[in-house]
This record gives sequence, C-alpha cells and structure tokens, in this order.
Amino acid sequence: MCARLFAGSRANATIDSRQLRRFKLHRYKWTDLAGYGYNTGIASTNAATRAGTSDLTLYRSNRYTSSSTPLIYNFPVANGAYRVNLLFAENSQPQQAVGARVFNVQLHGSPVLRNFDIFATVGANTAVVEGFNTTVSNGQMIIEFDKLVQNPRVNAIEILPLAHSPLLTLQFSYADGTPVNGTLNYAMSTSLLSVGGQLPLVNGQATV
Repeated sequence: MCARLFAGSRANATIDSRQLRRFKLHRYKWTDLAGYGYNTGIASTNAATRAGTSDLTLYRSNRYTSSSTPLIYNFPVANGAYRVNLLFAENSQPQQAVGARVFNVQLHGSPVLRNFDIFATVGANTAVVEGFNTTVSNGQMIIEFDKLVQNPRVNAIEILPLAHSPLLTLQFSYADGTPVNGTLNYAMSTSLLSVGGQLPLVNGQATV
C-alpha cells in the first residue's frame, strides 16, 4: 500500500467504506483525502512556498492544531515496514523566525522529531521532507504532532512500503570498536528536494 495525502482538506474525521475505497484507488498519486484519519485540527491554504520542491501544489495546503490536543493521524495499513515522509514548509510570515513555531512528532508513540522548527531547518517559503522508517504490527499507522510553541502543522504525508525499496544501513563505532549510541541526524539535498530526519542508533546502527 502506498499513500500520498494532502494535509489540508475537508474538515471530516469520519472514515466510511466509500472513503476507504477512494483512498485505496488513489494510492499511487497524491490525493486530497486529507480529512482521512485525523482527530482534530484546522485546514489552511497558503501559496507562498517557492523553493525546495518541483511540485509546489503539495505545499499550498496544510493542517494545524491551535489547541493543546495533539494532532494525530491514524491510517489503517497492512502490517510491515514503511517509509513515512512528512512534508513541511514555513510559509506563514509571522512564524518565519527561529523559535516561532516548534513542535514534536511521534510515530507509534516514539519520538522522531524533537523541538522541530521548520524555519530553523530550511528557512522561509522552502519545502523540506523529513523521512523515517517504521514498522507496523497492529494494522495502524499513527503519526502524532505535539505542540510546544505556536501550532504544529504538516503540509502532506507520504507512506511507502519498504518491502522492495533499497535501504542504507550505517554503522557507527568508536576507535576501540564500541558501538555509538544516541541519535543520527541526517540531511540530503538536491536542487529539487531536501530530505532529512532523526533515527535512533541501535547497537551503533541506523537504517535510512
């Protein structure tokens, strides 16, 4: 299953069988079924994003929450390994300053982005993709955005199965061979796209 969803769309958090069928039918292209799966939040549009992507349409809508209730997306998916790409752009002028918008992101209750600041990461009106690998064992892909400063927001969400995708496993160790523990912060950029994220090091290893 491959899902590509705009985050700003209809204010409807109820998933019926017709929506689920449409969701599956659109699984190989970006769709505006962003009302699918969220618990709260407000849809918004802004066309200010101008850089960092070849598809500006992805960054013209977003969903945010202004309350203390976390914004949570819950997607039914088959059990297995997935790549989750979260698309962001800081195109709201009042938040185009370091520290003006800060939030955390969790996958299945595990932190993947801590104190995330879109503007501090990539600047104003510029797209950035934060990608993470995760495993689903209960048939649910749960993505949570937690408020710290101002309102957490996301422009689009992409969920890709990893069964046939190439993986890069990195090994980190000290000179004496002891595995490095901690968190790997990575960033990769091209003229069209920026991808980055945070992954825990398990026995010195991280799979990107």
